Amino acid sequence: MKTNKKKQIKIPTKTTINLAANLEKKTNVLLAIPAIVLIVIGASAISKFFVVDRYVALSQAQREVSYIQGQVDYLYEEYNSMGDIAEIYAHYTYSGMTAEESVYFNRSDVIKLIDRTIIPEVTVGRWQLKANVLTVPMQAPTLEIIKNVVSRLETESLVEFCIVNNAVTTDATPESDEYVTANVTIYLNNSERGNF
Repeated sequence: MKTNKKKQIKIPTKTTINLAANLEKKTNVLLAIPAIVLIVIGASAISKFFVVDRYVALSQAQREVSYIQGQVDYLYEEYNSMGDIAEIYAHYTYSGMTAEESVYFNRSDVIKLIDRTIIPEVTVGRWQLKANVLTVPMQAPTLEIIKNVVSRLETESLVEFCIVNNAVTTDATPESDEYVTANVTIYLNNSERGNF
């Protein structure tokens, strides 16, 4: 015998439905920390290669530009001073000397005097010529040699008279022999004055 029992269907009794389900996943701390570290390292590397290195290259290029600009400015100054040199050359070539310049001695005659009379016998330091006074520092093995040089100088027509100043003898050392240094002041003869 068959019984007619009907299956009963359950009907939901809930009156509202929430379609936005909370699908929140919990983050794994063991994976999050290395990921953050990798992101920070990657961002640092990118900023170094694309930002910091560019600023360093820019700074170096600016220094080079400043150096080259300094050279260009120096060359322009030299170029602009060429007019002054041309005027000086024209003055000594095409026009007469001033009163101050007329007391100068011919420099080549003075150099010839030094080469001919002084240099063969003694060592000469940096000499100086102002108006008609020539000052020559000399160094020789003995004072007698300096005295002979001064005597020969006084026989020259360009020389009026000489004075030996500050003659000092230095003692011999293992590295060098004894020598005498003296400053000799030579007064040149104004009647022998030539052109500058």
